[in-house]
Amino acid sequence: MKAIVLFIALLLNSSIYAQSQQDIKDRYWYLTKLEINNQIYNRPVNTEANTKNINFYMTEITQFNTYLQAWVVFCYGYDMDSVVLDEQSQVFYCEGFATLAFPQDCNLQENNDFDVLHTSFWVEIDNTRDSHLNPFRFDYEVIEVSNGLELIITNESGDKAYYNDVTASA
Repeated sequence: MKAIVLFIALLLNSSIYAQSQQDIKDRYWYLTKLEINNQIYNRPVNTEANTKNINFYMTEITQFNTYLQAWVVFCYGYDMDSVVLDEQSQVFYCEGFATLAFPQDCNLQENNDFDVLHTSFWVEIDNTRDSHLNPFRFDYEVIEVSNGLELIITNESGDKAYYNDVTASA
């Protein structure tokens, strides 16, 4: 009897957890800081940085065949290639990155320096890796914070990018 009650309690608990997980798709995420090699780099605070629109976005495209499209942007943008999202495990994979045709050019060196860090978080330079056979892995978690939601993405090196769903200039 105890086993049945325990099983039902676990089943209900996992069902509630599954329903409470926040979806990272179709939500505008704004970069707030990076943690690279255990060093924190806060998003620059200046007029130019405040004009940068969404910094991470993922959506499902249903034209012709269904697939996920995702991109990351600060000064320059990158489209993620062949994105696979596993919401149950809170992980996504992508095979590579392509430069977007609409850069949000930065004129301030502070912003360009931050953009280089942001790009290095996403793009691992490994000439020996076949990313089609061994895609890049990014773990993520979404947590509730006082002013909305925070998305924390961790790359394979353990570096982290922190995003929120409230505009960075707010």
